[in-house]
Amino acid sequence: MKKLLFTSTLLSFTIWLSAQSIVSTSPQHVSAVLEEYTGMHCTFCPDGHKIASEIKSDYPNQVVLVNVHAGSYAVPSGNEPDFRTPYGTALANQTNLSGYPSGTVSRHVFSDLSSVMALNRSAWRTAAETIFNEVSPVTVGASTTYDAATRTITIDVEAYYTEDAVNPTNRINIALLEDSVPGPQTGGTTYNPTNFVNGQYMHNHMLRDLVTGQWGDIISTTTKRCLHTNTYSYVIPNDINGIAIDPAQCHLAIYVTEGQTEVKHGILLGIDGDTHNGNTSPIYGVYDNLNQSVLDGTPANNSNFTLNFSSNVTGSNDFVFELTSDAPSNWAADFEINQTVYSSGQQHTVSIASGSAIPMNIKVTPGNSAALGEFTLTAKLASDPNFSFSQKVYVVSGVTELVVNSTGGFGNGQVYNWEQLYLDGLSNAGNTSHDATTALVMAEALDAGALSGVRNLYMNVGWTFPSFSDNQADALIDFMDNGGNVFVAGQDIGWDINDPSGNGTNATKNLYTNYLHADYKADGNAANNQLTPVSTDGIFGNTANSTIVDAYGGNIYPDEMDPLNGAEAIFNYKGDASKVAGVRYLGGYKMVFLGVGIEMIQDVAVKDEILELSYKWFNDIISVDEFDLAMRKLSAFPNPTADVLSIDQLDSKQAYQISIYNISGQKVWGDTRTPEDGKVSVDINNLPTGVYSISLRSEKETVSSEIVK
Repeated sequence: MKKLLFTSTLLSFTIWLSAQSIVSTSPQHVSAVLEEYTGMHCTFCPDGHKIASEIKSDYPNQVVLVNVHAGSYAVPSGNEPDFRTPYGTALANQTNLSGYPSGTVSRHVFSDLSSVMALNRSAWRTAAETIFNEVSPVTVGASTTYDAATRTITIDVEAYYTEDAVNPTNRINIALLEDSVPGPQTGGTTYNPTNFVNGQYMHNHMLRDLVTGQWGDIISTTTKRCLHTNTYSYVIPNDINGIAIDPAQCHLAIYVTEGQTEVKHGILLGIDGDTHNGNTSPIYGVYDNLNQSVLDGTPANNSNFTLNFSSNVTGSNDFVFELTSDAPSNWAADFEINQTVYSSGQQHTVSIASGSAIPMNIKVTPGNSAALGEFTLTAKLASDPNFSFSQKVYVVSGVTELVVNSTGGFGNGQVYNWEQLYLDGLSNAGNTSHDATTALVMAEALDAGALSGVRNLYMNVGWTFPSFSDNQADALIDFMDNGGNVFVAGQDIGWDINDPSGNGTNATKNLYTNYLHADYKADGNAANNQLTPVSTDGIFGNTANSTIVDAYGGNIYPDEMDPLNGAEAIFNYKGDASKVAGVRYLGGYKMVFLGVGIEMIQDVAVKDEILELSYKWFNDIISVDEFDLAMRKLSAFPNPTADVLSIDQLDSKQAYQISIYNISGQKVWGDTRTPEDGKVSVDINNLPTGVYSISLRSEKETVSSEIVK
């Protein structure tokens, strides 16, 4: 049966609120309308269904799920059902997706997650939680009635503009969705077994029809205080593509887009006697005029963030504020409103009147522990605590080594956390001035000039896409141009940036070629299963071999590259010089780049040694000339010691430059001595208790060791 669509439209440009009977006039945050592109022959699609449902469960009011069956994985075989619609191909094409499952969140391009609208499933949550912070200029509400005898839904829709739309071409979209549609699904028993009922996979949120057509109905006026109303009468077909539609399992997604993209507000409601006023995430208050999101701090000195808070609720109302952080316990923080100081870690109720911006201050006082601290100031309206809004700020103090986690989505859609591997490697190197953050915060911090004390970045890229966004690539380039050193590790970085199917841009290609100094050769495969050092390399040449393991469930693609522009090969695959696995570069900065992730190196000692050697090379604790220490350790005793250190087995005919470095790589003592009977003594009585590196350099050799005071 072909659908019948009758519409009668009432447009109102009046500012009189009495014309509005359904929709709320309160400003709302942008809704996360997650359109998931899926198919019954897609192995990982059930995992996408599960991930989407979990996001919806965590944010029930702010997320709308729409599952679109499209592409080759949705093509039925034999007597299989055809879940496709006439709209799926056009919807999928505008996303520039390159695989299934893919999804769009509010049809927005998140440049830190992907260069196109389509997102890997592991990025959906991050995208949704990002879009929640944006303000929608429009709120949509609706009510429905249903005549079971004629299968007719009557839908009254209202869209109210709390601000002028940025793009004046807005559209109302109404999607008919159906739950519990039985059918086959590859990978269902593995990735989402709870969706199986009586041997059939239950497909939910399935797009069955678009009541308003491919791209929706035009809203003629989109200026502040404009109210748009429209009434639709829609007959639910008995079936589509021969697949029966059960009205009892149907519901409607109604959302407003700018043109064909950028969903601003969306709601979900039933087809029979349901009403939704659009109050999905009301904006009860707004933080603005933040002076800076990241500050460079120092121990015992205050870092101050200034910002304003404005209430959007009529009259005077109680707001509940709380400042939380992940900073070390010896750091302190508080916030100030109207010259009253409030402590962190506790909830404080403050009465605030609408109509004016209230100045606020967040004060952070770093302690002796090095950290990049994240501080979150959360506010809730006391009378409606279900909705909260927050402002994050960051302070960097004492950090010299910063581990940076990629913001891209993992290639198989799973979520992994390899951060600790990097932190362990730096700890094993004796460093205590390290911390970790995301690539997004790293780029913000570099743009703000807040990483003045950070000398070295360790990029934990793993197997993520995109491996770098443009602003992250540009931030890294600026960091290296200013003498900063960078360690990068991850498989498929070369493929992602250089292959036509990847996410490469001019900015990331510039980073890869001119700063990582690599020429991409091949994607690699499971045959590249051993990491072997180039024995002639002065830094890594003495590293042991290690097996390369599959960390991603059958997806193993160790990139092959050649060194460019003065770089040199430091690792190969299985000793084959034609298959380079890593390069390093020394110029105005130092750089180490591996075509495999640290997580793929099986031998823990090897992965720790690679990070330790990179750290020591970056901090001039070792150099190419000094790396004889890997071949011969000096004999220093007693170790640990409290005062005088004796060193023997030295050449009495040579003068030695003696240098002692702290765990941050800073030189804390130096002298030139000639051994007597092959021995020298070094008084370390004035050094603070701790772990140090000592090196002795002569014209013929350099020897070194770790010492404990």
